[in-house]
Amino acid sequence: MNDKTKNRPSRLLLYLEGKLASDERYEVEQTLLRDPLAQTALDGLRESGLSGVELQNDLNDIRQGWHPRPKTTNIRWTAAAAVALLVFTAWAAWAYYHDQQPASLYAEYFAISAENEDYLAVRGEEETTVPGLSVALEAYQQQDYQQSLALFQSLREGHPFDGFILRYTAMAAMQMGDYYAAEQALEQCLAVDVPAMDRMAAQWYLALVYLRLDRQEEGQNLLQELAAAGNGMYGSQAQQLLRELAK
Repeated sequence: MNDKTKNRPSRLLLYLEGKLASDERYEVEQTLLRDPLAQTALDGLRESGLSGVELQNDLNDIRQGWHPRPKTTNIRWTAAAAVALLVFTAWAAWAYYHDQQPASLYAEYFAISAENEDYLAVRGEEETTVPGLSVALEAYQQQDYQQSLALFQSLREGHPFDGFILRYTAMAAMQMGDYYAAEQALEQCLAVDVPAMDRMAAQWYLALVYLRLDRQEEGQNLLQELAAAGNGMYGSQAQQLLRELAK
């Protein structure tokens, strides 16, 4: 769970108490408009009438288990605990959804993109004279990703400026769950002079890798560049993914 997720309850409390900066207040208000779980948590905080310290103490007690209290405070504490539990449940569901969203979107969009790349694999095999590339592509298409990755890594050493080879090295690594190897190949592709299509593909897959590694800001920056570039295959997918991330 990232730092923003950890601080969501306190941010809602600060919002209610009017202690957020204007940009942070705007961000919270936008979240409340599109996220019913966040609104439920805020309503629970508002209705509790408890201070931030009191509510945090009650949440800590719920986490640690029920502790006996003097009879004079049982009624008040029971009511406060019920409210706090509602807030905590809503916040937990909200936080879980937002934490899982990037990984889920990564899996969805990578599956679509990898399937759409098949025609590029065929085109690449017909147009290239690089020895060994057809074998690496065949291994990839047969879903032997471990062998494909090894072959593409070997080809990459001899052809460090070939955007097609770098892209498929990354894709094979992504299929294997080796996101750091994929990141390295894609960043290499963006650092050299490659055709525009190879560059856009590298930006797209690197944005997906960043999402999978929970580096949303870096991923969204790349997606915004692609979305601004036009309505090609990668630009359209970037626009759609940015809309999904904004939900």
